[in-house]
Amino acid sequence: MSPHTWRRRRHHLELHLADGRVEHVPVPVDGLLTNTPGALTTDAAADLLHLDGTLQALAWTLRLKSETAARTLIQLRAGSRPRSVDSLPAGSDPLTYATTEHALRVEQLDNVEITAMTLREFVICLDLGGPLAEAADGWQRDPAPPAGVEAFVDADHFIAAEPRRAQRAVWGGTVLDGVEVWGTQWRREPDDRPGHLEPYGIVGTWALGYLPATQELYAVRRETGQPRTVWLLGRGFAVIEDVADVLAPILPTMRRPNSLLYAADAVRASRRPRLVHPPGGTG
Repeated sequence: MSPHTWRRRRHHLELHLADGRVEHVPVPVDGLLTNTPGALTTDAAADLLHLDGTLQALAWTLRLKSETAARTLIQLRAGSRPRSVDSLPAGSDPLTYATTEHALRVEQLDNVEITAMTLREFVICLDLGGPLAEAADGWQRDPAPPAGVEAFVDADHFIAAEPRRAQRAVWGGTVLDGVEVWGTQWRREPDDRPGHLEPYGIVGTWALGYLPATQELYAVRRETGQPRTVWLLGRGFAVIEDVADVLAPILPTMRRPNSLLYAADAVRASRRPRLVHPPGGTG
């Protein structure tokens, strides 16, 4: 339970922090919290994180809709008639409809992303501990592959670079010959997707795995309809127990924003040479 509390004023919403500070909630966030039934509870930290998850899930949906609208517009301008305009009323101009639809979806997405950014900046500036600090740290992580990580556009390229990484599938193709027992919901923005059963409505799409044949630790994106991007996180893990020792401390972080980056950090730290002083040394 968060020690911070909400207080409604006549024209604004305040967040009263445990350290005595009183912060005015920014306008777009204020409106969503006060006008959405059930959005304000006795756990202010959870309310803020739930709102962030809701906004991220909505942005994900609007992003898909804007991409679909863009494809429809491109097809119409090229002279073809996509099925998406077949249901228009007689006499409607498909090009006008598609242009309006695309502009609307883009505007909606922009508004949601701006609101989400405002919320995150507000939480980051609070400089608190607990779940809000964990989320703020994750939001500020660069989602690009960090130093020491090799990125592959998909599993096929990863296997082509080292055939020992594959095994023959029952359907005749090749798949990763890895052991993936450390969770399948590692997060990396913007690869997250809506997860209605999750506490904050968002879920990761990456899994961590170990390849015994090559003694490698990898991460793979497993999202239907998307390339199975692979990150090679580290080499030289002789047995699976070595991997378990490295990953065990960070398993509880899996559902935090950009948790995949924390996994990469842990692997990189485990591969660094340790300074060992000889017997009788002065260190």
